Amino acid sequence: MNRKSLFILASLLIIIIVQPLLPDACRCESVMPEGFVDVKEVIPSIQLDIRYYGSHNFVGERIDGYNTPKCLLTKEAAMALAKVQKELEASSLSLKVYDCYRPQRAVDYFVRWAKSSIPRWQNRTF
Repeated sequence: MNRKSLFILASLLIIIIVQPLLPDACRCESVMPEGFVDVKEVIPSIQLDIRYYGSHNFVGERIDGYNTPKCLLTKEAAMALAKVQKELEASSLSLKVYDCYRPQRAVDYFVRWAKSSIPRWQNRTF
């Protein structure tokens, strides 16, 4: 499997599988729902850059609801990514994840932000 295919597979797993399955109760709290894992516990070598936890994102500030820079995934998704990571490590490469779950407080923040008179792109990098 080439690098582009591995990246696409990882992205699809995170976006399509994980987001709709995560209950609202878990999205803004530190409670882990049954069947979910912290990806770093399954894949210690995976790179995380949870942008909404800090100010390096298109809004330019930390987003409500991101209490920790963690990546929560279903166990199945984490195991699938672990296989991809193992294949990448053979070539001295790694998966890098920017976002895994979307806390409800973050969704509420983005709705308020979109409706506000605040400049749309506070961080010109994005």
